Amino acid sequence: MFQGGNGTKSSRVLRWLLPILMIVAGLVLIGISSSEVMTGLGVAIALGSTVVISAGWLARLDDDSERIREEDARDVVRRTGRWPDEQ
Repeated sequence: MFQGGNGTKSSRVLRWLLPILMIVAGLVLIGISSSEVMTGLGVAIALGSTVVISAGWLARLDDDSERIREEDARDVVRRTGRWPDEQ
């Protein structure tokens, strides 16, 4: 079912849609709750999902920069026949 990789439908669902739905659920729980415990649970769900989205976004930024460096190194190999950090 889950094949992973960048941009597959399942990875997009796990990375974006599920946390967004959890944020909405947390906000709904905050809005409809009558007790402090349920309000706190709603806040925890919403904030936890926000952290998950932020971490995924930061990891994606790191993946892109690594991919760009790898492509640049491969271009150097095509031109020179040597990997850039080899002597």
